[in-house]
Amino acid sequence: LTYFCPGCWKKIPEHEKKCPACGYDLREFEQLSYEQKLLLSLRHPIRENQLIAVRILGQLGTPDALPEFQRLLEAETDYYLLREVLIGLMNIHHPRSRELLQSAMQHRSRLVSRFAHEVLRRKGLRDTESR
Repeated sequence: LTYFCPGCWKKIPEHEKKCPACGYDLREFEQLSYEQKLLLSLRHPIRENQLIAVRILGQLGTPDALPEFQRLLEAETDYYLLREVLIGLMNIHHPRSRELLQSAMQHRSRLVSRFAHEVLRRKGLRDTESR
């Protein structure tokens, strides 16, 4: 297994108590909630781990993920990761979620902007059905 520091994401030996690179106290990580650990994983160097974290945070409807989702929408180019972010935004019931979806309709990637249109349409249908 490969172990990464959740503070700087450098590889670390298995039984370290502090990251040799950044000094992150790994015992603190053990005290974090599941959602807090997922939020940290949004910056993981392995793309699949980021995708899994985005998907779960969206399924959980975690509003604390919104700033990181915004960062991903602004910085990332990977369509599959951004697609998961948009699906996650559809499931997070918060006004900021809709704002991010609306801004994603202007995304530099046509695929992302088209999917944002579709997600907003679906979200509108869901909102109408729940009333």
